[in-house]
Amino acid sequence: EDIWYSKNVDFSFQTMDSLSCTEIEQCYENVFGLKNNHCAYLLKSRACRDSMFLYDCNNCSDCFMSVNLRNQKYCIRNQQYSKDAYVEETTKIAFQDPAAVAELRKEFDERRRAAVHRFANNVSTVNSTGDNLRNVKNGKLCFDTYEAENVAYVFRTTRLKDSMDAMYTGLGSELMYEYACAGEASSRVLFSTSCYAG
Repeated sequence: EDIWYSKNVDFSFQTMDSLSCTEIEQCYENVFGLKNNHCAYLLKSRACRDSMFLYDCNNCSDCFMSVNLRNQKYCIRNQQYSKDAYVEETTKIAFQDPAAVAELRKEFDERRRAAVHRFANNVSTVNSTGDNLRNVKNGKLCFDTYEAENVAYVFRTTRLKDSMDAMYTGLGSELMYEYACAGEASSRVLFSTSCYAG
């Protein structure tokens, strides 16, 4: 609901300019995010709130311009602050000035390049290969795949089981082969595209 200029954003609200995110709310420019709330300029970060310019951060709140943080609060440039000091420092930043934001983006790119990079953006994944996987078991070369089991060569699927060579399948589909753009709960569909229940 209320999603603008975004792609592959699921179960989310009031979000703009984002890509491949799930359950985010009031966010701007989130990429590969999960359960972020009231955040801007986040990349590969999960369960963060009231934060800006984070890369590969998890369960962080009120953080700014940081990378590789876990379970942190009131951090600026990976340095811990008290709540009052954090508020005082962040109020000095001119977020409304496009030139200032452009400089912040440049700084963020430099910090992101210097950060520790995981080999893949996978969470709760067992016996699987690919990237941007969450809750996947027995997946081979899967990408942007969530809550799937026994799948191979799939892209952008959610709750898919026992399938191969599929992309953009509907929630809860199974036994799919050589398939693209399925409706929800599709089953036993082969060599097809754009099939939806009527």
